[in-house]
Amino acid sequence: MATPSTMRIQGTTLAWTERYGAALSTRDKALEVGRDLAFAITLAVMVAGAVGFITHAPSSERMARAAETNRAL
Repeated sequence: MATPSTMRIQGTTLAWTERYGAALSTRDKALEVGRDLAFAITLAVMVAGAVGFITHAPSSERMARAAETNRAL
């Protein structure tokens, strides 16, 4: 197990790059932030879709009811 003096904090919270912990240029930092932002937006859209699917699923209470009386033509 690594001791606290040898541990390195690598990358940002959502970063999925191959250069964790390396000194990044301004361009590389911008790309990393862009990837993080795209990942966060994608994750938020997926979660919103799952929540919407679960909360708006058809139930017997919300389904259209058949007409109970005959209509005169």
